[in-house]
Amino acid sequence: MRNYMKRYVVYSRSAWLLTVGLSALLCGTVLGLLLLCEERWLVLSWSILVVVMLGVSLYYAPMRIVLEDDALRIERSLRIKAIPLALIGEVRPYRPACAAVSLCGSGGFLGYWGWFAEKGLGRYFAYYGRKSDCFLVTLKDGRKYVLGCREASDLVGALGARLAARS
Repeated sequence: MRNYMKRYVVYSRSAWLLTVGLSALLCGTVLGLLLLCEERWLVLSWSILVVVMLGVSLYYAPMRIVLEDDALRIERSLRIKAIPLALIGEVRPYRPACAAVSLCGSGGFLGYWGWFAEKGLGRYFAYYGRKSDCFLVTLKDGRKYVLGCREASDLVGALGARLAARS
């Protein structure tokens, strides 16, 4: 039997508002263009842009963090990213700074995901819904991930215990 721990990503109120508001704005714009614009190339271009943006967002949007016997899985809407436990050097609780700069990704639309940078921590890839639910995973090669899920402290404790048992 596999030993695993599954925790769901919970979005902050601002992430929900941004997701709903921006989705409504984009869909309303496409609908308005369809009804009012005679320039079909403009309607088609805007529609393609919206579909690409939603597709990329769904590809990266975090849903669950799962700790398995041999890997930490980040279950996203359209794909799962697995980080083997053998590659993880350190895990600790972490709260992203308000001054974190989004280099390429989302600052709330379908969660927080993508490349971010902070003074002191440097560059990292994020998958979380609320800043209060986060933890930092540093790989042995120096890459960093800020992940977040409900009951993150339990997951950090279990992951830390598994890493200690593997050493």
